[in-house]
Formats: sequence, structure tokens, C-alpha cells
Amino acid sequence: MSFISQRRRPAALLAGAFAAALVSCTGSASPRPGGTATGPANRTPAMTARQGPVLQILSPEPGQTVKLPMTVRYAITGLDQVSLSRCRIRLEVSPSLAQDFAVEGATGTLQVPTDKFVPGHRNLRFTVVQDGQPFAGPDATVAVPDVTIIGPK
Repeated sequence: MSFISQRRRPAALLAGAFAAALVSCTGSASPRPGGTATGPANRTPAMTARQGPVLQILSPEPGQTVKLPMTVRYAITGLDQVSLSRCRIRLEVSPSLAQDFAVEGATGTLQVPTDKFVPGHRNLRFTVVQDGQPFAGPDATVAVPDVTIIGPK
């Protein structure tokens, strides 16, 4: 399994922007003081439920050095078992380099395979997707900055 280049279609971007604007009407999407790479602090359960799943990336952590193949630990809340079974986690290594990984359950791990395009100093972005489309809520995406990935070049 290797990473694939992903193209963004203008219509999909417009639909995503519209969905994001619609979601932003339900509450503040800005992180509150104390927020971390795993999501903003003090978010109320009612607001989270309206906005979709909450993704937490437990490892790797910002600033960490890792080797390929890399294990990513995650937790997803806010989805029922049926919805969760249709979800995947998308890892974007760069805007043109992404891969979707199957979800084991509400918590689990995924293995990022050895790939010559992945190593380097990276700002990783993880997003919960369903049927190929990302969830619009702000807690469905997590950025993990400044990760150094060691592997073949």
C-alpha cells in the first residue's frame, strides 16, 4: 500500500466550504485556552454532538521523531457503531500526498507503510472521512506539527 496523490475538485471544495459555514452557525469553532494537538479544551458535549466526530491522535506527538513503518494511535468519539464502521482516517503528509486508513473501532492503531515520499520534516493532518468525504466539524481534523519521519528516500 502506498500513498496516492489526491486532486481536489472545485465543486467538492465549494460543498465543503458551504458545509463548514453551516456547521459554524452551531457554535464557536475557535480553540479555547488550553487546547492541544488532540483538540480544543472545554468543548461542550452538546456542541460536539452537532458537529460530528471528535478525533484524537494519541501518537505521534508534535515534535516527535518516528521511523517508518509508523504506528498511529487514535480515538474517535461522537459516532455510533454503524457510522464508525463506515469511517476511515485520512492522513495528509502534504497537500498532494494522502492516504485513507481503515478504522478498527472507536480506539485503535493504524500502520503508515514505508514509502519513499513520506520521510522528512512534516506537519501531519489527520481527518475522519466517511464515504470518501471529510466530516465538516472542526474536531474531525487534527494537525500534528513538526514530526520528523525517518525512512527510505
